[in-house]
Amino acid sequence: PHIDSWVKAKLRKISVQWPGRTIAMGLARIERGLYKCANCKKGFRKGHFHLDHIESVIPMDGEKKRKNDPKRVDFNEYLDRLFVPPEKYQVLCVFCHETKSTLENSMRQYYKDEKKKPKKTKLGQKLIKSLKEVVKKDK
Repeated sequence: PHIDSWVKAKLRKISVQWPGRTIAMGLARIERGLYKCANCKKGFRKGHFHLDHIESVIPMDGEKKRKNDPKRVDFNEYLDRLFVPPEKYQVLCVFCHETKSTLENSMRQYYKDEKKKPKKTKLGQKLIKSLKEVVKKDK
C-alpha cells in the first residue's frame, strides 16, 4: 500500500485514544451507558452510536496535498482535522451517522466530478436542514 494510506490508517487507529474524544463522550452522556444523539436527540447505548467529527476529517473538496509534492497528503492539515477539541465532536446514532456520511461522500464525489470547491451557500444550508428533517421523520 501507499505510505500515505498506511500512515492515515495508523493515525485513525490511535485517534480513539485522543483525550478530546473522552471529554466529548462525557458531554453527550445522559446517564450511565446512555448517550444522546446530537441530531435526533434520542438516547443510545454503546454500539448503537458513533463519535463523529462535526467537520469531516476529509474535506468536501478532497484532501489537501503538499505544495512541494502534489501527489502526497498534507499531514499537518490531516492531523489538525483528526485530533480536534471536544466541542468539534458529536455523538450520532448509527442511522444519523450513516445518513451524514452518505451525504458527505456524495458531496465529495460531486465536487470531485465537477472540480468545484464547496461554498457555504444558502442552498447548502437548506440541504443540510432538509437532511435533518428527513432523519427525524425516518426515526
